[in-house]
Amino acid sequence: MGRTPITLRPLSRAAALALALAAMPAYAQGAGAAGTQDEDRGWTVRVGAGPQLIPTYPGSDEYQVGFFPVLGFRKTGDPIPFGAPGDSPGLTINPNKPLEFGPVANFAPEREAVEDGVAIGKVGFTPEIGAFAQFRLHPSIRVRVEGRKGLGGHEGWIGSAGIDYIVRDEDRFIFSIGPRVIFANQRYQRSYYGVSPTVAAATGLAVYDPDGGLNSVGAATGLLYQFNYNWGFQGFARYERLVKDASKSPIVRDIGSRNQYFAGIALTYTFDIGKIF
Repeated sequence: MGRTPITLRPLSRAAALALALAAMPAYAQGAGAAGTQDEDRGWTVRVGAGPQLIPTYPGSDEYQVGFFPVLGFRKTGDPIPFGAPGDSPGLTINPNKPLEFGPVANFAPEREAVEDGVAIGKVGFTPEIGAFAQFRLHPSIRVRVEGRKGLGGHEGWIGSAGIDYIVRDEDRFIFSIGPRVIFANQRYQRSYYGVSPTVAAATGLAVYDPDGGLNSVGAATGLLYQFNYNWGFQGFARYERLVKDASKSPIVRDIGSRNQYFAGIALTYTFDIGKIF
């Protein structure tokens, strides 16, 4: 009998928190030119919320519907800063420079000890911290890399690299699309894709000890659209294909899937604060 390719399950409180924080775009924009004129402009804030779909854990073929928040701020009059699907929330230390960089933070939802009726082992809720760097090859082409370290939970390192082609009509709409590659060290790979002798004895899965390296390849696309100055929406879709050692895991091949899908949409509202008229 064939397995259902995609099923949905209830979302736990811990997973909901992780999804909400991990999904929040990092749209903080630094102030423009220094001086009183810049300070008098005040701030423009963009907030929003909606649903998103995400795998229950890396390598799963089951999905959770969670909360997709949007939060961004910039100096009033500055353009909406670009952020692509998969960018971790963070702070740009040197905005509007050829090379931008700064700290990032993210969260990985926990994996339950029993998934699909199989006791594959628990991976705890994981805060991740790290850094990013990005630069523009062209006004329409952005290259970004980032790396993060898990604090507890999987305790591993995970990094990504991507290129985005960007089309925008000032602040009316911003569309992006581009390829992605994800890397992970051995500790991360073992946490999600490894099968210990104890788990193998309990489940019948083969013992498996993956190495670190290339984790997945894929693509991401995003769209931001403003109906007017105040109201708009933001959506994204992302696909990842597990490769190398991650794709060979019995957890992925026997009870999960190498294909990982992500999608979300949010209604947004923009307003100004601290503006001097």
